[in-house]
Amino acid sequence: MSAEDIVIVGVGESALGNVPGSSSLSLCADATVACLADVGLTKKEINGVITTDSYVRYHNRHAVQLAQYLGLSSSVLRVADTMTGGSSVASGLGVHYASAMISGGLCDVVLIACGDNLKTEGGRDNAVHTYARNFEREFEVCYGPIIPSRYAFTARRFMHERGTTRQQLSSVAVSMREWALLNPRAQMRDRIIVDDVERSRLISSPLHMLDCSLVSDGAGALLVMRASDAKARGLRGIHVRGMGSSHGVGSGLVHDSVSFQGSFVSYGSDHSLKPALKASGMVVSDIDLVYLYDCFSINVLVMLEDLGFCKRGEAGAFISEGHTAPGGSLPLNTHGGLMSYCHSGKPGGIFMFVEAVRRLRAGRSNDIKREPNVAMIQGHGAHAGIHVTTLLATH
Repeated sequence: MSAEDIVIVGVGESALGNVPGSSSLSLCADATVACLADVGLTKKEINGVITTDSYVRYHNRHAVQLAQYLGLSSSVLRVADTMTGGSSVASGLGVHYASAMISGGLCDVVLIACGDNLKTEGGRDNAVHTYARNFEREFEVCYGPIIPSRYAFTARRFMHERGTTRQQLSSVAVSMREWALLNPRAQMRDRIIVDDVERSRLISSPLHMLDCSLVSDGAGALLVMRASDAKARGLRGIHVRGMGSSHGVGSGLVHDSVSFQGSFVSYGSDHSLKPALKASGMVVSDIDLVYLYDCFSINVLVMLEDLGFCKRGEAGAFISEGHTAPGGSLPLNTHGGLMSYCHSGKPGGIFMFVEAVRRLRAGRSNDIKREPNVAMIQGHGAHAGIHVTTLLATH
């Protein structure tokens, strides 16, 4: 079965931001209810479940516990929770796995639900501590680098080699916030300018507070099925046209550690893009909407160049000139991204899919210059160790 035969028919989100009394399971359940309502299906029709685990509270079998929490029947054929890349599952691997399960005849309707209560469980400080423990424990954790420090390596080297200015780096956060200002569900909606980013608290040079993503509660959910089944039910699906993933490109090794990162000016994101483009028969210029995993501002600059949207050394100017902001030539993270919309840890990438599907359904709007028919979602995990590309299209 080709990638064109698989569609996303439903999307949904839980409450976002600060959700007292929530848990990973309750947030996923809320997003699932919203997703089912979006498409008009019932939970009885779900026979596959994919999740990613919680950073806040370990679940031995997260997907099984979610299926139990939702009250799904024993007719469910497959459940899977995967830790591979953590955020990469929500950023694309979940859709890839669902497509494979459906194509292989293992399931018909697959629920992907990812959520966590990262904010209410302990706030930013606890989140930083939790993240810091989830890396190479013998040779890295003992030296105490926090997540921003790991990305600061890349930011510092990239700025040095590419000639990127501090103002250009700050423009990434400004661009994300411009989209968030148009989105009533975004968690950060106060207007910022470049000077605000540079005046915000220094976290790990050169990264300031506003260069960093949010800490939030929240979940998102998707329903995936065959295009023929969707058509038979009278449902409009957004087609999964191309998929690709890569591991460890740059170092020559599969890795999950910044110590093994082969380059601090390139992530090798193009290695996951190439198979996705080949499967879809598209080229980069066919892409109308772009969603990049912007856990830190530097990610956007590196990936824009890796993926071929900018030449080497030109991403900083491209952003600062407004090309990725509302009305620009390359709409990027139209929901506000992890930096301004919502970032609940591993589930953060699922919100890119929810937004992409909604935008492709809605068609042209005042903030997007041309009719959007193709969206690219680019996931990222393990400090440039895992890359996931998914191409979605209206037909």
